[in-house]
Amino acid sequence: MSSNQDPAWIFPLYDLRLQRRPQGLYVWDIIRKQYVSLQPEEWVRQQTLQYLIQGLGYPQGWVQVERGLRYGIKQLRTDVVLYHPQTTQPWVLIECKAPEIPLSESTLHQALTYQAKLQAQVICLTNGLRWLTAIQNDSGKWVFEEAMLPPYAQMMS
Repeated sequence: MSSNQDPAWIFPLYDLRLQRRPQGLYVWDIIRKQYVSLQPEEWVRQQTLQYLIQGLGYPQGWVQVERGLRYGIKQLRTDVVLYHPQTTQPWVLIECKAPEIPLSESTLHQALTYQAKLQAQVICLTNGLRWLTAIQNDSGKWVFEEAMLPPYAQMMS
């Protein structure tokens, strides 16, 4: 899936617990506590989880993966949601894409659809090669910039 020498990845690469099965390769999801099929988007999601928890210090207990959402008649699933430890409300919404999928208007629209239901304070988009972070400005418009999410201690201060 990747090479530790590949300088294009935006976060450090973590060793993931893998399992080969007749159906293919599976990866241990530290949040869902189960093996899931290792597809390119799942690889980005698992690396993102490791980066959030090990690299940035976000508490594992406040992280949810693939939360189901009802949007009209559609059933949607968010990739990663971080909850605020003081309010217990959705805090950061992270939408992961496979590395070959560009972060586009479509990706942004998908995240904003989830945001409309969750009301998180921060939206992040990543494909492992880019990371965009957005907050709402005073007029309510989401402003995206090429910036990683700050460490947990900084977000809490």
